[in-house]
Amino acid sequence: MGSGLATDERTDLSRGANDNVMVTDVKTRGERMTRIINLYDQRHVQTGVRWARKLTWHRAIRQGGGTILVRDMNAHSRRWNP
Repeated sequence: MGSGLATDERTDLSRGANDNVMVTDVKTRGERMTRIINLYDQRHVQTGVRWARKLTWHRAIRQGGGTILVRDMNAHSRRWNP
C-alpha cells in the first residue's frame, strides 16, 4: 500500500543555487501536481553571495499551478550566536 504520491526532484530548476534551494514536484494518482520549493537563503560567509538569489525564480514557480514556498528561518540571538 503506497501513498499514491510520486515525487520528482527538479535539479534542473535549482541549478545554480548551490543546494540552498530544493525544488520537488509531487503528483497524486489523479495527476494533480504541486511544486514544493524549500529555500535556505544563508549568506556565504567568505563571499557574501546569497545562493538563493541565483535561482531562476520565474522558471521555478509554477505558472498556473500550485506552488508551496517554504523557508528555513533560523532564529538568531546574541545570547547564543554572538
